[in-house]
Amino acid sequence: MENNVVKTGARAQCRDKSRALAQKIQMQNYTTYSIVGLDTETGEIGGAAASCALAVGSAVIHIHENTIIHTQHMASPVLANDIFVKISKGESAKVALASILESDENIKRRQIILATTENELLAHTGTECELENSHVVGVNCVAAGNSLDRNEVIARMVAIFEENISEPLPLRLLRAIEEGERVQADKRGKQSAALKVTAPANQGEWYMYPNLRVDDHKNPVQELARLWGLFEERRKSWS
Repeated sequence: MENNVVKTGARAQCRDKSRALAQKIQMQNYTTYSIVGLDTETGEIGGAAASCALAVGSAVIHIHENTIIHTQHMASPVLANDIFVKISKGESAKVALASILESDENIKRRQIILATTENELLAHTGTECELENSHVVGVNCVAAGNSLDRNEVIARMVAIFEENISEPLPLRLLRAIEEGERVQADKRGKQSAALKVTAPANQGEWYMYPNLRVDDHKNPVQELARLWGLFEERRKSWS
């Protein structure tokens, strides 16, 4: 089990209980902007997000094995978990995402982006996600946002990711989020940010990959960049 992902067995009952509880609770809309991406040379996958909501990292970013999923606007770790389960059973990411969305009564309020180490890049933006909203599939990345000040910021985030191809994946993701912050992408303001990267083929050295969260801060992206700097210094000392 990783990121609370339950594949099979008795623990599936816990997943079912979580789903039932989520249906009863009015979930907070994680209006946000975010990006997922991969490094085809290192095999790393990861994502970054920023929002004017508390603890965006806990609700939006989900990684299991070779797949990363961001669920936003109407965030749902349960939905991400269900997609992971289908992929673990052999379905392609495209088929798994389409199947889950088809049965999702809140499909119009979901915004989802997904990437795998096999370079499957997928996105969905529901028709009832708060305006402005958009998603863009780029080279080795997907970005999306809602409650945006203006739509073009998402394309700009993708461009920044693509332009910084010589930098490590965590920094490329961070640069993209910084671009969103620079143009004040979230029209409501700012509160939290997160960055998470992993290398599925190198789980033994998990400590070499960032899992950083700024849950409540006046300048969350700036604070996330500071934490990345500290992490990178420590990582270099271990190399």
